Amino acid sequence: GGYSISMLNAMRTALLTHKAILISSAERKEEEEEDVPVTSETVFWMATQGGAEALNLGHEIGSFEAGKRFDALMVEIEASQEQLGEHYYDDSNVQRHHLYHNIDPFDTGRSPTDMEEFERFIHLGDSRNIKQVW
Repeated sequence: GGYSISMLNAMRTALLTHKAILISSAERKEEEEEDVPVTSETVFWMATQGGAEALNLGHEIGSFEAGKRFDALMVEIEASQEQLGEHYYDDSNVQRHHLYHNIDPFDTGRSPTDMEEFERFIHLGDSRNIKQVW
């Protein structure tokens, strides 16, 4: 189900829904079973191996194992200016770019780790970041 065919949207929705449930539970202060965190790694597993297992296809697809059908994406984290398309302007007429190209509000002055780039792609990426599909 869902409102979009985009797996990235489904992954983001799962992360946001989990956060909303956590906030709601904290406000009610009910004693509940310990919550299992839903992380970027969790939603990635749900979108790959978990989805394959849910469809009873885990023996054929869902991971990079010998004997399974190859199904993968080549992702470019930084989308090029041409891919980003038109720019938009805020009230101060400062040019802004879609995604996080050239403007990084989370710039820490160091290169992001692979996990940080992976999480950034899940949260901010879209089809413009997908270079090839197999």
